Amino acid sequence: MFAKIITIPPLLLLLLLWLIAAVPLIFSWRLWRRVPAAVESQSRINRIKRQMQGNFWSLLVGAAGGLAVLLVFILTVASYRLSLDMTRPYSYEVDLPDTTTLSIEEISIASSDDVMLAGWFVPPQNGAVVILLHGFGGSRGEMIWHAEKLVEAGFGVLLYDERATAESTGDYRSFGWQDTADVTAALDYLNQRSDVNQDKIGMAGCSAGGQIALRSAAQTPEIAAVWAEGASIVRAADYGSENYWLIDIFMLVTHISDGMTARRLGITAPPPLSEIIGNIAPRPIMLLAGAENGLEVERINRYASLAGSDAAVWQVPGGYHCDGFEVQPDEYAARMVDFFTTALDVTDGR
Repeated sequence: MFAKIITIPPLLLLLLLWLIAAVPLIFSWRLWRRVPAAVESQSRINRIKRQMQGNFWSLLVGAAGGLAVLLVFILTVASYRLSLDMTRPYSYEVDLPDTTTLSIEEISIASSDDVMLAGWFVPPQNGAVVILLHGFGGSRGEMIWHAEKLVEAGFGVLLYDERATAESTGDYRSFGWQDTADVTAALDYLNQRSDVNQDKIGMAGCSAGGQIALRSAAQTPEIAAVWAEGASIVRAADYGSENYWLIDIFMLVTHISDGMTARRLGITAPPPLSEIIGNIAPRPIMLLAGAENGLEVERINRYASLAGSDAAVWQVPGGYHCDGFEVQPDEYAARMVDFFTTALDVTDGR
């Protein structure tokens, strides 16, 4: 329902909504003031009757206007709160799990705007490396399971905390908007290592990490393949046209929040993922969706249709969002390793 509305610039749309909500209140006030003058020549009984009728309609229109103003106020507050919550830094310490057998290197990567990314690196046995990106608000620790399975198969892995999250620095988070620059910095780091084949670098990500991986691949030909589980939206337009009233509300709130975020932080909002995902072709993409999450399935299938014939979809049985490795661990590991083995043309193994 709101697919066409969100083509209007977000802050202009918010202003229009406030003006539209104010119209009934203005009309009600003018109607209230005109009632006495309109009935002055009538008899007392008729005058009272007309006045009561006029006041009734005035109050009714005023109530409708008040409700409209309240709804726009809630929309404004919700959008602003979303903008604040999505950009506030979220710092905490990250420890390597005691159960892991990985021999990791603690690394720091400097991004182009001097943000320092805290990461772990395990060198490859086959020359190929997969960059692993966690979901929004998470940390590199969430991708340890993926790292272990890939390392067992001979791949190298690079995991890092996204900007302004966990142990990485940064003044604000941007829900992945500016994280593609950090992927470029990670690629620069890998390109400086003699044990990494620059033609065999892939990416895997969950949720926000999935959309960052896809957007990075759309912008950077060095990324040879992408495994994205539950890839999130980038802009409101990525919600698509799901026939569900709650999605319409999320779309409107997100659209206005996007405008607030860009304005507050002084940054340019990137294009929706749905507009650029087709740029990844002909490189392979594996898109995962939790089979139990209907909205995610619909969004991921839409991404796949826009990505082209080089994109495949796996609806993980029993999965909901980024939990495929928990509900289907054996099949998940086998599919992921097979995907990167083929996509990165790894033939020598470990």
